Amino acid sequence: MKIRVGIVDDEAPALKRICKVLSGYDNVSIEGIHTDPAMLLMEAEGGKFDLVLLDMEMAVMHGLELGRRIYAIQPKVQIVYITAFQQYAHQAFDVEALDYIMKPVTKESMGRALNRFVARQALTMPSRTMKAVIKCFGWFRVETEHGVLVKFRNSKSRELLALLFINRGSPVSKSKIIEALWSGKDVERAQVNLHSTVYQLRKDLEQHGLFDIVEQDKGEGGSYRLKAPPLRDEWTQFTDLCGTYRTDQHIRHAREAVQLYQEGFLKEHDWEWAAAAKLKAESDFHVMLEAVIRYELSGGHYADALPYLYQMVASNPYHEEYQARIIAAHLLEHDPLAAEAHYDKISRLFQEDLGDPPSFTLRQVAVNPEKYMHT
Repeated sequence: MKIRVGIVDDEAPALKRICKVLSGYDNVSIEGIHTDPAMLLMEAEGGKFDLVLLDMEMAVMHGLELGRRIYAIQPKVQIVYITAFQQYAHQAFDVEALDYIMKPVTKESMGRALNRFVARQALTMPSRTMKAVIKCFGWFRVETEHGVLVKFRNSKSRELLALLFINRGSPVSKSKIIEALWSGKDVERAQVNLHSTVYQLRKDLEQHGLFDIVEQDKGEGGSYRLKAPPLRDEWTQFTDLCGTYRTDQHIRHAREAVQLYQEGFLKEHDWEWAAAAKLKAESDFHVMLEAVIRYELSGGHYADALPYLYQMVASNPYHEEYQARIIAAHLLEHDPLAAEAHYDKISRLFQEDLGDPPSFTLRQVAVNPEKYMHT
């Protein structure tokens, strides 16, 4: 089936060039060529087009206004803007434009727009899931269902997707996004940045077969959200494991939660807006870690407890109770050299950072190491 295309530009030479470029595509049928926006609008109302190419700067009606009117009466029609002015590009996405093309129109730019149209039309059945896996411990990253890592062209695209993901499908207002990603920036410039970032994010996802992921709502100042949840995401997996452990107290769930958290929630990113979520994840991690340590020590599995004890002091090296348990565990495993080496290490750390040695001595722990295992 051919793509039914309508075109409007109040400059005849520009129309001629667009038609010439489109004539090179066998899957395109030009159904309307107009210099008057009103004529194209009337034909669009009758359901004549699948795709419309709109010039931005027209004397009778601005392309953005025309696009809004077409979208209102035929929301399934895809819109591509054609403009000689870069500053209009970001505004195109206020009407959910498929793409924008800079003049002069080339076969390459038109081909890109047509390919995006075909890809979107392939989504005839709405997907209930985002065909991807989101990983959020260490670096925030996205993999397709086939294990291919999505490449983000810039850091803000990655950050925007992370922000929408953290909100779990709830709409995030444009003002909130701008405050989170471009705090303190000029408002107009920040809006340009937002629109261009949304556009780039969609392109990044679509290049990996992930279409129709970011949805825009134009009401009440505008907002964006993730349209569908991912096939799987580490954050949900982690919180589910923590919740399940709290319910059934099965240590396997606590172990899996600790294993999943290894690199830390969004640890490689210093996004201020994520601070609360990071603190919550870290708090849950410590609860799970303490549960595993308690389980191993109560069963006398000192060697098994040691890796978890070292994880605990990695986040708080001045926690004397856990530092003493590490030394005690080494002693109970008949490894006095390891116990002595660890005590020497933390003694230097405490002296250099706090000005005092630990409140316990190696000799004290060695007298009764089991005493330090009570949790």
